[in-house]
Amino acid sequence: MEAQGLTTKELGFVEDCIKSEVLCASKLRGYERDAQDPELREICRHGIQTCERHVEELLSLLR
Repeated sequence: MEAQGLTTKELGFVEDCIKSEVLCASKLRGYERDAQDPELREICRHGIQTCERHVEELLSLLR
C-alpha cells in the first residue's frame, strides 16, 4: 500500500484509528452476542457497521 501525501505522523494516526475502530467493533460483537434485548442487539449491529465503514474509509487513505 502506498500512502500518498501522508507524513509518518499522519500515517501513525491513521493506523491508530484503524486499530481503535477494529477494537470497538470487536467489543460491540461481544455485547451483541450477550444482549438479551433485541433493540440493544440492533444498536450493537448498527455500531459494528459504523466501525466497519470507518475502517474502510481509513484504509482508502492508505491507497
